Amino acid sequence: MKCQVTTRSVKLVVTALMAIIGLASCSDPRRVAWSPDGSVAAVIAGDGLRFCDAEGSLGQPAAPSVELVCWFSDSRRIMVVEYEPVLKWSQVVELEPADDVRITLETAKKMLAEAKLHKGHWKEFEKAISKLPHAREAVLYLRDNKDKEMSATDDGGTWAQIKKNVAVGVHRVCSYNVENKSLSGRKQIYLTMRDVKEIRMSPKSNALLLVSHQESGDDAPYTLMHITIDSGKVRTISGIAAMYPDWSKDGTQIFYIEADLPSKALNGLDTSLIPLFGSLHALPVDPSTEHVIEKAENKVLSHVFFSENSRIRCLADGSLVFSSLPITLPVGDSQVTHHQTLFQIRPGQNALVVPMVPPDVGQDVNADAVEYFEVSSDGKHILIPGTSNGVSIYSVLNGAAVRIDGKGFDGTKRLTFSPSFRNADEVCLGMAPVEDSDKKVKKDVKSEVVLWSISKDSATSLSKTWPESAKKKFLY
Repeated sequence: MKCQVTTRSVKLVVTALMAIIGLASCSDPRRVAWSPDGSVAAVIAGDGLRFCDAEGSLGQPAAPSVELVCWFSDSRRIMVVEYEPVLKWSQVVELEPADDVRITLETAKKMLAEAKLHKGHWKEFEKAISKLPHAREAVLYLRDNKDKEMSATDDGGTWAQIKKNVAVGVHRVCSYNVENKSLSGRKQIYLTMRDVKEIRMSPKSNALLLVSHQESGDDAPYTLMHITIDSGKVRTISGIAAMYPDWSKDGTQIFYIEADLPSKALNGLDTSLIPLFGSLHALPVDPSTEHVIEKAENKVLSHVFFSENSRIRCLADGSLVFSSLPITLPVGDSQVTHHQTLFQIRPGQNALVVPMVPPDVGQDVNADAVEYFEVSSDGKHILIPGTSNGVSIYSVLNGAAVRIDGKGFDGTKRLTFSPSFRNADEVCLGMAPVEDSDKKVKKDVKSEVVLWSISKDSATSLSKTWPESAKKKFLY
């Protein structure tokens, strides 16, 4: 599986220094999102955002540079995150808040001073600037305003590579009307130059949860914000949150995980590798407006060990399923695991946290994929992807787990996108056609977008007739 981030663009890719100034990113695996009524899917295809129905009929590209999508509850509107490159420092000044511009200028000043101090020794320079905020934007400032001074410190052409390859962009959160597989009525709700990791619509579509990266090049957890759809009012809920929060089904609570440490203590930590101690919170929301209640009690439901991509989903009965690391202290080295598993808790009913699936469900020796789990609309099934052993369907009712393997298709090939439910019975995922003679997938066979039925144990291809432009950089 491709690793999890919300931007599809690589910010900097030349040297180790660029890993500090930019984000080590890769394509987001969430590429297919079905409308709540299951009638149409928004597909982030290889050539832009397209719409597909349940028969596989694909519309024309509706919008380029879309990174994330989220449907409104009425299935007629959609929220998207659009990425637009920022090429000049003057654009940064126009887009960034005044306080961030000031911080960026301070970073640029420090970077220039360190470059002069460590002239020709870029490794020392890297260490000196590793924790400076807004470094990508600072490179634009230096390139446009202090290029000669920076060039004078560089004997090996490193600065020339940095200023050429640095990529800064603005992320616009916009709503659209969806009709006949096309978009209309664009409305910008929010913009930021931070990398957007997640958007999650409220049940009544009055508000949006948005998760963004705190700083360029910072590996700490993320900032969780509540944004009203009508006014665009922004409220920061947490600056040290995990990536995937959720709403209660009735819109009365927001559930999220955050670290029990100050954000400054987490700067520079790679939380994809280092588990953090934190808490699962329940924040009350006004059910009529879905706005956060002022001075509301922020309840702690559970204490957890989590990683940056821990996820929460609310079931139909009001209980919560969340991914976390099954760590009990004290523990020996051989007992420590970096694989997440699923737990369940019933807010307001029972404070007991219980494991939900066997620790090995949806996992393999290569990577942790449990955090990409999704819940069916009726709450009866949970799909859990594995990076090389296909996708498992877990029954909430009886605890049974079966591997998806439709007739004529196989799921052993790597996951090309994160699987999702179309409805309570059908799962949308990437699978590869098998040969009738030996029922094995050939190495050169390309994946397809497939609908698999739980009740019928059968699969049908949606992408068989799609054009190559839509499949490239998506299915292969």
